[in-house]
Amino acid sequence: MGLEKQRSHPTGGRYYFLFFLILYTSICASVAAYMMYYHVPSDLNAHIQILLRFIETDAIPTPPIYYGLVYLLHFIMPYKEGFALAAVVVLTGAGFLKYGVSCRYLYTYCPGVGLRRVSLFAFLLMFFAPITLFCYEGDLWYLAKFTPLIWHNSTTLLSLPFCVFLFYSAVKYIENRSDSVLWKILLISVIIVLIKPSFIFSFLPAFPLTLLLLDKRWSADFFKVMALGVPLVAIIIVEKILIYNTNPILVHLEDGLVGGIGIKPFFLWLQYSESLGWDIISSFMFPFVFVVAYWKRLLQDPHIILSSLLVLFGLVIYFALVETGSRLMDGNFFWQVILTLFVAYLVLVKHLLNICFASHSIDFSKKGLSLKNVFLLGLFFVHVVGGIAYTLRIVTLHNIY
Repeated sequence: MGLEKQRSHPTGGRYYFLFFLILYTSICASVAAYMMYYHVPSDLNAHIQILLRFIETDAIPTPPIYYGLVYLLHFIMPYKEGFALAAVVVLTGAGFLKYGVSCRYLYTYCPGVGLRRVSLFAFLLMFFAPITLFCYEGDLWYLAKFTPLIWHNSTTLLSLPFCVFLFYSAVKYIENRSDSVLWKILLISVIIVLIKPSFIFSFLPAFPLTLLLLDKRWSADFFKVMALGVPLVAIIIVEKILIYNTNPILVHLEDGLVGGIGIKPFFLWLQYSESLGWDIISSFMFPFVFVVAYWKRLLQDPHIILSSLLVLFGLVIYFALVETGSRLMDGNFFWQVILTLFVAYLVLVKHLLNICFASHSIDFSKKGLSLKNVFLLGLFFVHVVGGIAYTLRIVTLHNIY
């Protein structure tokens, strides 16, 4: 996805963008290929096995887009491991899109910041994760913490760039209220539902509520956005029926193994947490400090309002709901937390860049950073180190948890 044409930037800025785009895409390809080749326990290989079992029944798993792409691509793969190689290609493309659309958002809303810094901070954001204490951590670095970093779930990885693009389109609609943008939002939302509907669970209530809070009345735009949810809910209901009621894989249809949805407040978090307090502190230290430092500025930004509501609804779903039956401990109501957190941190990085490096910012004009902003930047980098450590842990210890 290209950057905004109406803004010019030095050639060096384009080189930075291309360098980090190629670097991150290469990392995505390498991590996915490594996990596939060495059979690191994850959903990557599991999703391939699911696809193969469905093919035996002449069916495609639901939601269909990821599985359909892998199935179609495997026909042109040159090796016998065609399905795995096709999956790597799809996930590499997802990484390419994720970095590209994140840069596009930051470049659009950081007009006083050069493309070099935008490209660098977008790259660093790709590895933002909970703070890690390394040898002082417990066995679980992923479970029970709240992270925007994910390497081990194919459908979440593919849906993530479309979730960012949906958010980007939603804030565009908030700004200009164009019906053409609303149709784009519907199209992107359908694509996400057909990849993995998790983000839409948060988006459907958060988007109209944001409009209601901003307009302070029941506007026509509010009802248009509400109507947008009707076809999406219908598709989600169909997918729910296909997943839980007409699944052709026999193991899901045996007595006692048929799954559903139940209410168990905080069940999975309490099951997996090794330290509730540290889970919260390590996961949310950066946004906590940012809010304390700049809460007046943040409250004035519609992007913050929408992204915060997305996270709020995502957490409510995770804390309240579980799958019943054999998938009780799978945590399939956690995915929207990952997706919404990435969007929220993208918005915070926008503010971080504008506060610290925009040509019109106080700190930039003084050619120095205040102690407060130095601390925020340092804290951001500490979170990034945690994400890099988690990534290295996957390829060295074969541990995604």
